[in-house]
Amino acid sequence: MDKRLPPALILDPSEEITFEGPFVTTIKSTLKIINENEHSVGFVIKTTAPRIFVVNPNSSVIQPHQAITVEISVVPMDKSTLAISHGFKLMVSSAFVDDTLNKEIISETIRRMPKDQVKSFKLRTTFIEGEKRVALQQPATEKIKPSLQDAASLKLSDYEKKEVEHLQQIRTLEEENISLKIDMKSKLVEHEEKYKKHQLHIDKLEEDNSFLKGEIERKENEKEELKRNFEAEKQQWEVKLSDMIETGNSNPIQLQLQSQVAHLSVENMKLKGQVRQLQDQVRAIENSWKISHSEILLSNSELGRGGWGVIWIGEFRGQRVAVKQMHELLKSKEYMELLHREINTMSQLRHPNLLQFIGAVLDHPSGNPMIITEVMDTSLRKAYENNELTPDPSCRPVILSIMHDVAVGLNYLHCLPDPIIHRDVSSANVLLESKGDMKWKTKISDFGSAKLACAAVTELPGTIVYSAPESLQSVLDSEEAVQSPLMDSFSFGILLCEVLTCRYPDRRIFRDMLQSIQNLDEGVYDLVVCCTEREPRKRPVMKEIILVMENMINKQ
Repeated sequence: MDKRLPPALILDPSEEITFEGPFVTTIKSTLKIINENEHSVGFVIKTTAPRIFVVNPNSSVIQPHQAITVEISVVPMDKSTLAISHGFKLMVSSAFVDDTLNKEIISETIRRMPKDQVKSFKLRTTFIEGEKRVALQQPATEKIKPSLQDAASLKLSDYEKKEVEHLQQIRTLEEENISLKIDMKSKLVEHEEKYKKHQLHIDKLEEDNSFLKGEIERKENEKEELKRNFEAEKQQWEVKLSDMIETGNSNPIQLQLQSQVAHLSVENMKLKGQVRQLQDQVRAIENSWKISHSEILLSNSELGRGGWGVIWIGEFRGQRVAVKQMHELLKSKEYMELLHREINTMSQLRHPNLLQFIGAVLDHPSGNPMIITEVMDTSLRKAYENNELTPDPSCRPVILSIMHDVAVGLNYLHCLPDPIIHRDVSSANVLLESKGDMKWKTKISDFGSAKLACAAVTELPGTIVYSAPESLQSVLDSEEAVQSPLMDSFSFGILLCEVLTCRYPDRRIFRDMLQSIQNLDEGVYDLVVCCTEREPRKRPVMKEIILVMENMINKQ
């Protein structure tokens, strides 16, 4: 039997319960409930006139193939109450329950069950005035005289009204008391469950603690045993050495050991010399990029601003250079150590598509570090803002060539023994130098400044529109482990869509930008969609992007 279905009960009477008056005193009737199911059934009886009816029991559990008789009492009623008694009804609600269910919470348990698991029966009530029925059976000629008892009953009407009110108040208090008992029982059960869970947790902790104590004791014993063995062996060797010294014997093993010790001493001296040479070379490499501030002439021409500082046009030993002056905020010891590491990395990188690092100034009177690089004519963003690049099909081969060079430069960074993730690929960080006849030399800038920009807290928070979803999450959660070169693949896809449409990739219009390149023949749309997948593992690596770009260029 499916306990999720409502149970079938037999009620006797099944439709109507009759009460015979007179109703000047409490009148009783009975209802028999039979359970012919294979499981226990709980029931609860409710009425539309709770102050008139007293049901005992009003809820209980009936075992399989058993029955229970419910006594239903009606408190004394006056004529006005009796006049509306035809609308009084009883409702029996039932559902399958466990044998162990506490009777005090049956009503609340059935109330919380799904409706499709509860069966309800409605019973009408009929009230028959016994006095009137008797009067109709007497002869019509006989005059009925009120007896002394009837007169007394009439005089007691006020008392009976008060008795009814008192009984109704008692019934209300009993219902409130039952409700409070149910709430208290539910809370008690809830607290008992919480106590059991806490006790289980405490027992588990005590068990773990006992295990750890045993492990610590075992390790201590092992330590003491090893110590005793070592002391015993030490004493044995000391005795042997003392005997050898006293007897003056030349032990072959001893001579061999002495020879090996002498050889190792010579090798150790050689290694120390090599270490000193390497340290000198490292210091020479580190100092090779240091430039005195007196050698840098700054102009008033500002090239741009970024998360790490401001870029100025300057001059170094007669050469026109770009000078990146770091923000005032970036002077902490931790940041300066990070700056040294990043500059050491940049000084060792050489690639045609990476902006050439020249050196750094760390002794400026202001205390703000400066990074010196070669200077380029313009940026990719300025090129399309100045209409040097347009969405026109005739300009597409030039754009694809530029983006191919960007992919080649990023691939170089990703393939290093210690891969470098740019993390700030944008149209402002792709620099161009005109070679005439719509040809451009393309170089990526700020490839070593990604961590520096992350450390800076300025009014220019960076190009979030190009950032992969996981990069923003890693900033919030401080999880370096989620960062990978595939973050640059995402930024590359945004940048490719931007330069093909010559529109800055605002997140609100990016879908429109994608739509505008959907019909291009070269497969550009598919590459952009693939690069900007939310799942990093679905994006192509730079080697794959380079192959796709070369295929597009060959189709031009």
